[in-house]
Amino acid sequence: MVRKFATIVAAISLLSLLLPFAASAEKAPPGDSCEMFDATGFSICNEFLDFWNANGGLEVFGYPLTDAHDEVNPDTGQTLLVQYFERQRFELHPENAGTVYNVLFGRLGAQTLEMQGRDWMTFPKADSGADHYFEVTPRNRPAILGLLVQPRPRLR
Repeated sequence: MVRKFATIVAAISLLSLLLPFAASAEKAPPGDSCEMFDATGFSICNEFLDFWNANGGLEVFGYPLTDAHDEVNPDTGQTLLVQYFERQRFELHPENAGTVYNVLFGRLGAQTLEMQGRDWMTFPKADSGADHYFEVTPRNRPAILGLLVQPRPRLR
């Protein structure tokens, strides 16, 4: 119950951070490659739209929750063009223009834990002999995650 309440509080906190951007979001200039979503009233344009379509679209990322806007990356202090979706934050990295790394993901999970006052680096480490040990993070991944990465039919 406490975890569910903390998750709800974190989601509300994240949405409260996004509301000023939603209220002041500028619409895309004419001529941009955009797709508008009546469900949220927001559009995805240009590089973000290309990335969204090429990597799973609505099924993977969900609807846009904001239009693209400038935001300071909390990890680097760099100001980037970002856009929030139901399940991810896209960041446009001009230094990677022309590469597959032009659009990168924000670290929403780490930010949410930080807002909750929790440092994921202090979480218990996993046993390296466990079935689902993930060496990069020294943690186990739940077995269910193996099912989630299996190919699925696309929704349209």
